[in-house]
Amino acid sequence: HRMTLLDRLIASPKAPDKTDREFFGDFTVDLEMPISDIAGFYAAEINSENSALSVRHFLEQEFGAIIEVGDRISLGHVELIVRELDSNRRVLEAGLSVRNPSN
Repeated sequence: HRMTLLDRLIASPKAPDKTDREFFGDFTVDLEMPISDIAGFYAAEINSENSALSVRHFLEQEFGAIIEVGDRISLGHVELIVRELDSNRRVLEAGLSVRNPSN
């Protein structure tokens, strides 16, 4: 499944459309929301040192200078996905994908 998503990003002649839920997630999240709110709502585990970070800062810290559109991080049965970056590699939009916990 991951290879299919990677192929769509790299091999496709055009960038994925932001309405592509499989690639960009089921919905967008508030970048200023504390990551601990998402972790609490979805019963996801995060390090206590990250709990005060906003979603934006959490993603930027996790991926650092190599952050790219389409990067995703798993938090249990949810994934945060980088949907858009500015020219300074600051996250402008992030999506959330909810997976079935049995998968």
